[in-house]
Amino acid sequence: QFFCWAAFLFMWTYSNGAIATQCFGWDGVSTAAEPFQNAGNWVGVCFAIQAVGSMLWALVMPALEKKFHNKGAYAISLIVGALGFISTLFVTNQYVLLVSYAFIGAAWAAMLAVPFTILTNSLKGDNMGYYLGLFNCTICLPQIVAALIGGAILKYICDYGNLLTLPSIIGVWAIEHYVNLERTTSAGSEVDVEHSAVALLSTDECLHTLGVLLKTTEAEVLETYDTTVGDTSKVHIVVPHIV
Repeated sequence: QFFCWAAFLFMWTYSNGAIATQCFGWDGVSTAAEPFQNAGNWVGVCFAIQAVGSMLWALVMPALEKKFHNKGAYAISLIVGALGFISTLFVTNQYVLLVSYAFIGAAWAAMLAVPFTILTNSLKGDNMGYYLGLFNCTICLPQIVAALIGGAILKYICDYGNLLTLPSIIGVWAIEHYVNLERTTSAGSEVDVEHSAVALLSTDECLHTLGVLLKTTEAEVLETYDTTVGDTSKVHIVVPHIV
């Protein structure tokens, strides 16, 4: 959520300067210069293409969700959007840039729907308004932080073009690790503890670990999960390194 909304805040704020620099040869000095003004006009076109891309991707989302479920479809959408952001660093043709913004629209389509679906499906109904209110903080706070640090990043770290790609590069790295975790957990294969955030344990190890965490005996854990799952051979737990 943080990298999604930070990236879009940067896009809304700095697209004009980034497009002026990358595609119109702006020298970064005067915003009254013709290249900057031409870029401003083109930003409107790019945002329109983003909206069209978002609409078209929304038609694809149901098929993705059917095949990869909500989380997988969301990850794919964010990666497509991140590629759109990253490509703006290398595109110097204003018309090719429209493809980048169409890709960004894929992330936008997913961001407006899928996180709320994932959240509401995980709630039982108690205090739903409270949790939805907290969830809205994950939309507002990233934009506040991005607005506060964006100027400093632009001044001391990178230029307009790099600023649009920064959250996406880090976000793709986070999504890649998340997808690997989901895939490994689903497949039930072993994970290299040295290079992974989690370790997938066997059934016996799970029962022992749960017993340690819950400060109870393995037999009590076995009895609890036998009534819940029905088949303890299928019980497994993913334990973070810190545990």
